[in-house]
Parts: sequence; structure tokens; C-alpha cells
Amino acid sequence: NNSAIQKAAPCRSCLSGRANPGRVQPGDDPMLTAAEILEWNDEGTPLPLLHVERLVKHFPIKPALFERHRAVVRAVDDITFTVKQGETLGIVGEAGCGKSTIARLLMHLIPPDAGVVTFEGKIAGSPELPMKAYRRQVQMVFQDSSPSLNPRLTIEDSIASGPTAHGTARALALRRAWSLLRR
Repeated sequence: NNSAIQKAAPCRSCLSGRANPGRVQPGDDPMLTAAEILEWNDEGTPLPLLHVERLVKHFPIKPALFERHRAVVRAVDDITFTVKQGETLGIVGEAGCGKSTIARLLMHLIPPDAGVVTFEGKIAGSPELPMKAYRRQVQMVFQDSSPSLNPRLTIEDSIASGPTAHGTARALALRRAWSLLRR
């Protein structure tokens, strides 16, 4: 159904015919535009809910006094994935492997060095999908979510608090929370 987009639209260097693009390095390729990504979905099939293409984040390490080259920590190095409507993505790995960095990149809490995040076919943070609108639709839930729950609220109220904070009427948010709890 989403086979065209699941094959992952290549970066511009791949489109240009570079035989072996190798690993993406920060600054190698400009990010793809939404129009370029949409070209891969010419079958008229629904767009994936979330598509991450060749996401990269390297953190520089302060060089020692006489070192010439600045070392980097490759926190996230060229990841691509797609989440379809109705799917849930869990990122699992050992400590320090980049799970939290991926979440922060998806929410644009830190800028990527390369890559693109699209939500419903629109680039997150672009004029067609401003960050405020994007963040209303996407959230991070970390492994130990209990500290983020208010013990004075019922589960229903906790679930309804997010939509209410973004302008949904409380009664509608509570009905939606009950609907989710009955699943």
C-alpha cells in the first residue's frame, strides 16, 4: 500500500547518481523538500503518518589542547523509518545508543545535522506545518513515564489534559479519553 514511500526516498546525492553515497555526513546533502518526498507517492495511496529520512546528529567533542581535528560523537547516524496510521513506534536500545536524541530530533528540540522529518506528507517545522501544529500531533513518551503523571489526577483526566491544553473542549477531551481507555 505505501510501498513507494517505504522504499525511502533517497537523499539528493543518491538522486544525482553518485554511485556510492556512503554515510551521510553533516552538511553533505541539503534536506529534501516535501514536494520531492511526495514525488515518491505517485500511486495515490495514503501518505505515512510519520516518515524520517536519513536523520543525522553528531555532537562535537572539545578537542584536546594540541589536537588538530575535532572528534564527534555519532549519536544518530543516518536513520530512516516510516510509521503508518494506526502504528506505534517503540525505540529500544542500550543506554547511550541515541534513543533520547532521536526523540529530541523528532520534536525539533535539537536541530538535525542532516535529514528530514515529515508528518502526513508535510515537513515538520516548515511553513506548511509549523512546529506548534506539529507538536499538537506528536509526543514523546519515555521509558519511565510515571514521573510525568500527576498522582492527583485520574487516568481519564491525565489523558484529557493534553488535548485540553491545545484548545479542545474539556467535555470532548474527556469523551475521547474514555474512548481510548475502552479499547
